[in-house]
Amino acid sequence: MGENSVGHTFIGIQQGTIQRVVGFYPDSPNASLISSQNSELHDNSNTLYHVSISVEIDAAKLVNVINYIDNYSKTYDLNNYNCSDFGIGAAEKGGLNLPKTTGSYNAVIVNFKGRNPGDLGQDIRNMNTPNGAIKSTTKGNAPKKKGGC
Repeated sequence: MGENSVGHTFIGIQQGTIQRVVGFYPDSPNASLISSQNSELHDNSNTLYHVSISVEIDAAKLVNVINYIDNYSKTYDLNNYNCSDFGIGAAEKGGLNLPKTTGSYNAVIVNFKGRNPGDLGQDIRNMNTPNGAIKSTTKGNAPKKKGGC
């Protein structure tokens, strides 16, 4: 998205009137190609997206997704576990298997090789929509957080 921005992968869950949209981030403003960092989750309500995929899940899968979110990795590593890895993992817990394409970027001092929002977005855009899933290739904004829990 935009000049010098690589995009972002985030997830949303909704149960009845409760809705949350979260993304996985490093705990400092700049992700490092050199070393791992502590991680944190942020509210991604109203965040722009260019492609999305969703699926209805049963109560057991919802519990799996919530447990996955509650026990998110405390380490953010741009090459090995970043926002796209988090999104792919959450989708798997909900029974939605997404492609795990690895992209790379070779810089003068450091190299990146890992999953990333651009490749994941293109993979979702190009994949066959699984039975029961809904895919959108029209950009929009994530819904706002609603409901209490």
